[in-house]
Amino acid sequence: MQRLYYKGGSYEFEDLKSLTGFQYVYRVAAYDTGHPNWNNTGTSVRSLEGGNSSPEQWANGVLANSPFFPANAAADQMQRKISIVPNPYKVDGSHAYPQLGLMRFTNLPRKAKIRIFTVAGEFVADFEHNDPSKAEAGWTQVPLFRGGTASAGLYYWVVESLVPESQGRTQSGTLMIIK
Repeated sequence: MQRLYYKGGSYEFEDLKSLTGFQYVYRVAAYDTGHPNWNNTGTSVRSLEGGNSSPEQWANGVLANSPFFPANAAADQMQRKISIVPNPYKVDGSHAYPQLGLMRFTNLPRKAKIRIFTVAGEFVADFEHNDPSKAEAGWTQVPLFRGGTASAGLYYWVVESLVPESQGRTQSGTLMIIK
């Protein structure tokens, strides 16, 4: 028998059938009832379970009906720090989105140019984000000039704004791929 109860500002789980001397492993997953209008974007998001266990969240390996960073004035003016998630990206199946190699650039202007380079300065990727509803874009680690996926290592990225509010402004940083 198991009990879950709210006590002193947190939830507690008690397994009344556990036996002393045996190791038990439990998985806790967040669950949300969904949103009829996610962040006023007009996108309906059905109920979601955290982690990779909810088949409703995935369609053909691509994130579908999941929350995203909506476009906003602070991102358009590049007032927020652009982040890459997950960073580092670890190729072990548990540190990334189910779509192979997907890394998300978040807090982007509605329209932006993204460039990625190796530490030696070699050009790896060049793509545009152009979505009036989202402040994020994904990179599937596919290099521009060769097949396969990007090699393990440290990379530099540069994001240039292409919206009038911050035309030409840039932010840069690093991302890491571990294989």
